[in-house]
Amino acid sequence: MFGANNVESFRVCCTRIIGDRNLPAVNYAVGHAEAGIRMTDPIEIKVQCFHILNNIRLWRGAIAKETRTELKRLSKVTNWN
Repeated sequence: MFGANNVESFRVCCTRIIGDRNLPAVNYAVGHAEAGIRMTDPIEIKVQCFHILNNIRLWRGAIAKETRTELKRLSKVTNWN
């Protein structure tokens, strides 16, 4: 977990993607990440995780792997409390 809770972890993931916005591998994910930072509803966040994951398939490196792993974990969370 990147943050104090699941929502914060999601925001950290989004921030990492936005930070690498200049890489072609995250071009389409940046828009989803920017929208995701403002989300608070767990259902919306889970759906956004799927959108982002679909658009970061070609993103490589240690940060990419950690972020992808965390987004996959968040997409499976059932209790957001």
